Amino acid sequence: MNVGAVPRVALVSMPWCSAWMPSIQLSILRQCLHERAVCDTFELYVDYAATISPPLYRILSEAGGMIEEWVFAKNYFESEGIAMPNGFLEEMPPFDVGDRAMQQRLVETLVPVTGDFLDRMARDIDWHSYQVVAFTLSIYQTAPSLALAQRIKKLHPGVKIVFGGNSCVGPSAKAILKTCPYVDVVVRSEAEPVFAALVERLVEGSPLEDVGSLTYRAADGSTVETASVGLHHPSRVLAPPNFDAYFERFNALRIDKADDIWLPFESSRGCWWGEKSHCTFCGLHEIMKYRARTAEDVLDELDELYLRYGIRKFFASDLILPQEYYKTLLPKLIASKRGYIFFYELKGNVQRDMVRKLYDAGVRHVQPGLESLSSEVLQLMRKGLTVSQGIQFLRWCHEYGIHVGWNVITGMPNELPAWNTAAAQLARHLHHLPPPNFIRFELNRYSPIFNDPAAFNLTNLAPLYIYKWIFPVDEETLDGLVYRFEYDTPDFGGRPPWLGGPVEEYACDLDTAIALWKERYEAGAQLLARANDDGGLDIFDSRTPDAPMTHHLTPAEAALYRKLDERWGRIALLDHIENVGAGMFGGRPAIEERLTAWEQVGLIMADRDVIVALAVFADETALHGKAGAETRGARVAAPLARVPRPEMLLSGAGFAAPIEMEPAISTRNAMLVRFSDGQEAFAKPQARWEAEVCRRLMQMTDSAGTPPLAPRYLGHHLKLGYCFEQVKGCDTWRAALLNGWGFDTNTVSAVARELARLHALSPPQRSSAFAAFSRGGPDSSQRIRTYDEITVAEYAARPGFDYETFLSLAQSASAALREMQRDWRPSMLLHGDCKPDNILARRDTGSVCLVDWELCGMGDPAYDLGQALGGLVSTWIESASSTEARSISELFASAVVPSPNMLRACDTLLGAYEAAKPIADSRRICNDAWRYAGQHMLELGYVANATFGRMSFKVLLTAELGAKLVNDPALLRNIVDPVRSQVA
Repeated sequence: MNVGAVPRVALVSMPWCSAWMPSIQLSILRQCLHERAVCDTFELYVDYAATISPPLYRILSEAGGMIEEWVFAKNYFESEGIAMPNGFLEEMPPFDVGDRAMQQRLVETLVPVTGDFLDRMARDIDWHSYQVVAFTLSIYQTAPSLALAQRIKKLHPGVKIVFGGNSCVGPSAKAILKTCPYVDVVVRSEAEPVFAALVERLVEGSPLEDVGSLTYRAADGSTVETASVGLHHPSRVLAPPNFDAYFERFNALRIDKADDIWLPFESSRGCWWGEKSHCTFCGLHEIMKYRARTAEDVLDELDELYLRYGIRKFFASDLILPQEYYKTLLPKLIASKRGYIFFYELKGNVQRDMVRKLYDAGVRHVQPGLESLSSEVLQLMRKGLTVSQGIQFLRWCHEYGIHVGWNVITGMPNELPAWNTAAAQLARHLHHLPPPNFIRFELNRYSPIFNDPAAFNLTNLAPLYIYKWIFPVDEETLDGLVYRFEYDTPDFGGRPPWLGGPVEEYACDLDTAIALWKERYEAGAQLLARANDDGGLDIFDSRTPDAPMTHHLTPAEAALYRKLDERWGRIALLDHIENVGAGMFGGRPAIEERLTAWEQVGLIMADRDVIVALAVFADETALHGKAGAETRGARVAAPLARVPRPEMLLSGAGFAAPIEMEPAISTRNAMLVRFSDGQEAFAKPQARWEAEVCRRLMQMTDSAGTPPLAPRYLGHHLKLGYCFEQVKGCDTWRAALLNGWGFDTNTVSAVARELARLHALSPPQRSSAFAAFSRGGPDSSQRIRTYDEITVAEYAARPGFDYETFLSLAQSASAALREMQRDWRPSMLLHGDCKPDNILARRDTGSVCLVDWELCGMGDPAYDLGQALGGLVSTWIESASSTEARSISELFASAVVPSPNMLRACDTLLGAYEAAKPIADSRRICNDAWRYAGQHMLELGYVANATFGRMSFKVLLTAELGAKLVNDPALLRNIVDPVRSQVA
């Protein structure tokens, strides 16, 4: 290698079920080398998921990472001539595929498949071009990293292999070097302070003794450890996170899960609660120290990520939401209305107004660390939380529509079985709130229990028994490699049954209670308090589905119950009610009697001396319109499931009850709702203006004696916003075009006729309808961007790599675009956004329906026609299958339909429109429609740069063709089908 040359570094993340943490780790390491090295990242869990199939990868991930680790370990050790001991297949965690024998056969089959994957990764990536290959190791990534490092080093002995990450801390560093001779250096702490210097030393061949936090082999083969250095503070970084490599591999592998992508980001490190009180089961080490970034810094980074990748969903890698963000980051997100969606871990002892801030700021998924249904157990854990606080948090999150993922941990040292029995009794009253997962206590390295086992009555700590079948190494090395341990304890008369040996159920009543809780929650259990006409409360209770009931509370009882929205000490509550009006109840004993009766039927819960209501308040859900925004049972980054929702009621009379919902076939955030009478409806959240547009359009078409043009408005829904007409059997026109049948004459003519009907509805200029549509739609020249205001410097500040190419195209059309601005004619009613995604088509009937009406307004009818034409041509280009075309004509020849069919569809669109709506200036309409089509196609290049960072070849071709059409609308045939044009 050339001394003085710019180093080349590869950052690698091997398969692991929780991919977001390695993603952010790789990006942060890349920032450390900003402008100091050429750095490429390889998140190979994407390739592995594609190798074994994403559905199977998801199933195995749910069983935990031990199965992955064993499969990779078997490939590594057997390649070294070390036999794997028997036992793993019998003891491995179960997963949801067939019976036990089938699971074992499947895992055995994965061994050669994984070997092929490792060989392919070692062969297909040019590792020789890198001086340093660095692996990030979190939980369960040790064996996969060993296996690939082995193959790389054998093929390219000169490449330096570096390991780092959470699995390399403390004694693990020496254990890794002893287990794998192919690893050169292990970084024992956060790598940011030392990584750049380490790379420089390795490339130059310089000594490493002055670089901190390293464990490495000396020339004589001995192990050297340098002194530890301080922690990294995640302040403003030199470069924004970069996930290009992930998206390139994701797209190249054609994984159809783009809607599942959440972009990871880091707004803090450490845990502000853990610094005060380290939870006894938590295995964090010195990285517990709390460090937070400023709200402004985080917002800047989120904006950069959105502009680069066009994704609004963000997964915080933080261990805990910074408490100060309730006053800084969340209010800024609310005020800016960015529309971002977040997952955060947080502490669950918050107030209602804080939960509202979370929702309004876009936090839709949280993991609050509730951990137990017993305050006594929570005290053992040092959580700084009580069960009543946790239940209150669950109820508020349900009202606001925030999905909660949480666990109940049983089997804590010094835990009393009676506490679990009481928790099981409480669980039967909570079927209307998000249920937890049932998890048994795990002893993790670095936890307070691990560090001081005698204080928790534990003895004989040893690596968890199953690891002896994963890592065939000596006992001392195994002790350093693993994170989970087993132990003996008098609480269970010896070693806990779930740590090997005969399995005797512990806390089985709580396990059963949680399983029933999940089942009934998914089925739509409710405990819903709704105000009645006399000022009282009717609490509908369907937690026991076979025996639903309604509890009727008088106005006085309702006032008492509403106070329990917040937690009250029993004595303090009684004193308060006695002071302000105990006479309404008949005195203090009568109040106590009511509280006791409510507790018995599960309307309230008592946690020691603290009382809190369990019912969800319907007026709160109506006020915020948020409850149940996430489908019950859905996980973070998982698609919405088809789950019955009996409580979904539209706020209008005469509508059938909705019974199911699922994502609609659409690029928008929309739902398909199935009603009990068999109808299906398109539903779009928070579409108040769109609903107003639809009402006005229906009034106008009804008065003209024609069928409604807009979707039939059904009514307001607390969770979905507004529902529209039946769409059963529909596809988007874009999907139809990509499949070929959207070019059919009947479908294209139907689009033209719908536009002609719409454009015939121009209301009088003095009417209220005209004023409303003028406010809402394309009523000014701003609808035609000329790009004159976008200088090279301004555009260079965006993440688009192809801005110069795009600007050259835009500038070639700028004079024509300015002319189009001047000639804009706000004379007729337009749809305003007539793209193929906004047209629903039925193949059987050839009919279509326009959706997405927010931009409906007054304008030039050629604008709608142009967007339809531009969408038709650009989707046709998108449908080309060739990835190695040597010419434009060869690319066009691979489109889903031949170019003459596409041209015929364009002619049909314009001809059918003119036939349906004869107008005097039809020639002008036709000519301008093609110019607007060009503008639409040119705009696709701008959007691609601004959101995805670059134009693909097809988008570049679309934008180039668009610029030519703006200048010369008659050029399409010569460009697309020159041979036939010359013959004609």
